[in-house]
Amino acid sequence: MGIEIPQNKFLILDGAMGTVLQQRGLSPQGRPELLNLTEPELLNSVYKEYIAAGSQVIYANTFGANGLKLAKTGHSVEEVVGAAIAVAKKAAAGTGTLVALDVGPLGELLEPMGTLSFERAYDLFREMAEAGAKAGADLIVVETMTDLYEAKAALLVDANTGRMVYGKNEHEELYPASLTKIMTALLTLEAVDSGQLSMDQPITVTESALEGLAADGSTAGIRAGEVLTVEQLLECMLIVSANEACNILAEQVSGSVDAFVGAMNEKAAALGCENTHFVNTTGLHDSQHYTSAWDLYLITAEALKHDDFLRICDMKSATIPATNLSEERVLHSTNYLISNWRALGYLDSRAHGVKTGSTSDAGHCLVSTAAEGSLSFISVVLGAESVTLPSGGTQVQSFSETSRLFDWGFENFSYQTVLEEAELVKEVSVALSKVDHVSVHPAADVELLLPKGTDPASLERTLDLESPVDAPVTEGQVLGTLSLSLEGEVLTTVDLLASHDVEASGLLLFWRNVRNFFSSTAVKVVGIALLVLAAALIVWKLTVGRRRYRYGRSVPRRRGGGYRGRRRH
Repeated sequence: MGIEIPQNKFLILDGAMGTVLQQRGLSPQGRPELLNLTEPELLNSVYKEYIAAGSQVIYANTFGANGLKLAKTGHSVEEVVGAAIAVAKKAAAGTGTLVALDVGPLGELLEPMGTLSFERAYDLFREMAEAGAKAGADLIVVETMTDLYEAKAALLVDANTGRMVYGKNEHEELYPASLTKIMTALLTLEAVDSGQLSMDQPITVTESALEGLAADGSTAGIRAGEVLTVEQLLECMLIVSANEACNILAEQVSGSVDAFVGAMNEKAAALGCENTHFVNTTGLHDSQHYTSAWDLYLITAEALKHDDFLRICDMKSATIPATNLSEERVLHSTNYLISNWRALGYLDSRAHGVKTGSTSDAGHCLVSTAAEGSLSFISVVLGAESVTLPSGGTQVQSFSETSRLFDWGFENFSYQTVLEEAELVKEVSVALSKVDHVSVHPAADVELLLPKGTDPASLERTLDLESPVDAPVTEGQVLGTLSLSLEGEVLTTVDLLASHDVEASGLLLFWRNVRNFFSSTAVKVVGIALLVLAAALIVWKLTVGRRRYRYGRSVPRRRGGGYRGRRRH
């Protein structure tokens, strides 16, 4: 039985789960209020129609502190949805703004999608949609990212702060295929930065560098004895994923491929990779060659610190002039998000780089970056499939799922200023001054990437302050820190600075120094010693001194003699 949606409500089913829910009777058939939108452009066009008619749309924020608290304390779906919509309706009251409920994010909040069966996901989303209609939402959007991402692991990270905004099996050990070459490129570029190599340095290819490579692996057709520069070899490695280029550069950096692989593992450990082990430079399959989506993010973030890395990764094509053993080579990127030379239908104008990878054991893998406005993300997709569409075409889901990750990130998150430098956060007690306090403020404005609609006031604040603080205090002096958290996750910590100078009182400072002097251990020891000595003298006087007086002191004679008898004549 479908849910009953009042005539003035719109139910938008966006994405794969939305389509299935419609097919299973989520809403009555033949209703003009039912829209099945699978493209963001169509969804946006609906909003534009509302705005053109003088209305705007506000989302009931199920990510807000109230919704999170209710969801995590055992309240029903109806209670959580109702609370979120009540807050949104209050904000929209009298403004003509429409209240929308986005079912997808709340579903993720209530139950991790990776643990749900399809049937449970269906029931959960259906229950939320019904609750939204009952609570009076004007617009209900069943927009699902969740477990429907067709990959073994997926990760989306804010490139500016390193905060993970979506993760699925991000720490699971999986085969990376040619994503391995991100690390190979990183170590090569570090050798360039250190002066060991230069980008225009010619390298003569050795026979040993070509040994052990799979005959059907990715190649640029480089031959032993051929001379190419470091930059040209990096282009072969990163644009067309040439395996031989990896070993050629490895020998130049470390003297041998084995030594270079050792350096790869050392670098991974130094970057904090906990689920990574490399056995080759290329990513050719080996059961002991593995990494995780999170570790690949760490490696990529480090590689992106080198300008040449993204410059090369983001090339749609490159031309390598004729060498001593080859005619001119034209390289075309294997990344369908930035180049349509190999396949159509995947281009994403937001995407930049980074690296593709594919083997039968690893599946289809992709690391990418994307920027739109002030937002910038790094994505990792591992273990995606290539599927046959009903139309008979093929979809490589490492590319399509990466674009879906970007869609979700850009549509659901924004930067918000959560602290301003001018804000006086708290008064700190001051000692040794006629002024008894000083206000503290953040060291700088603080912006955080948050789910859209999040009220900065809902962030939890934790203060760590030195109080009281002794004068003198200098303007700008660090007096403590302020941490901002969302549901127990610390998002940022900022220094708190004194807002103005506070002079010390000379008299109070003097008495403090006097107290400190007499309270010091050395002075206390000397004082105790003097007291003991004084007590000893008193005891000596009262004992030994008195005995001498009674028995041993001489008595002086009076002048003129002391005999007073009569004189004889």
